[in-house]
Amino acid sequence: LEFRRVLFRSLYGSSSGGHFAAYSLLRKDSPFSQYIIGSPAIYLCGEDLMEREAAYAAGNKDLAAKVFLSFGNREWDEYAFPAVAGGTTRFGEKLVLRGYPSLRLRTQVIDRASHIEGCVASMLFGLSTLTEWGL
Repeated sequence: LEFRRVLFRSLYGSSSGGHFAAYSLLRKDSPFSQYIIGSPAIYLCGEDLMEREAAYAAGNKDLAAKVFLSFGNREWDEYAFPAVAGGTTRFGEKLVLRGYPSLRLRTQVIDRASHIEGCVASMLFGLSTLTEWGL
């Protein structure tokens, strides 16, 4: 029962769903406390997510969440997907540099994974990470 209760506070999203998960992370009223964000398509909305992160940081000193953030290393070679890898890297860097005391963040470049493979693998690696952290 405890596992199910915790799992209901978790959000998984990849690609455009990853963009949504990152957006949810930055909402003060988010019902989620754990996020698995795989290959988020941050570039789809220009600088919207980066602007939201800056606005969140301006009004908040902490971000109490557990976050697994990843993309596949072969995304750098795929048509249009270098933007995914670059956006994911920039977003992760922003979160780290803010130094939120309660944020638990793990970033991972998934070896030998394209965009699609990275999206699937992010769920497995993300669940493993959350379990390791004490789901």
